Amino acid sequence: MQYIIKSMLKHISTILIVVAVCAGGYTFAQHENIIGSSDSKSEVVSDDFAHNHIRPDAPNSVKGVKKVAKEGDYVLLRGVFVRRADAGVYEFHDDAGDGLFIDLGKSFVLNERFFNTSEFFIWGQVRENDKSTTIEAISMSAKSFPVTSRVP
Repeated sequence: MQYIIKSMLKHISTILIVVAVCAGGYTFAQHENIIGSSDSKSEVVSDDFAHNHIRPDAPNSVKGVKKVAKEGDYVLLRGVFVRRADAGVYEFHDDAGDGLFIDLGKSFVLNERFFNTSEFFIWGQVRENDKSTTIEAISMSAKSFPVTSRVP
């Protein structure tokens, strides 16, 4: 019984995070370079996005996160894992080729066959230290998408 309750709470918290993002949970999304442009625009835009003046067409850019995001901010990134940097920490690059580190947790090991070959969406929280900006992953897309074009 306790396992079922824990499992339900885990799924409910994930749903709440997704709802928060859809409702315009980005506090810093209107800053320069945070939400990039996309070739495919959505014809139908939710009233929540229009009301908050947020464009729902793209995830955050690494460059924008490094420039504007503060420790504790939540970000959504799309890109590829490039290499393993440390136990549970991986270098991650977006479509522009800009990179930062994603902390997936020490117990998580990403198979090397995904490096530079599959795109992932990462939902996480900004953690800064004196050397670099790191994103502590809360969740990542369950499905990987084949990379069609990459900036060298």
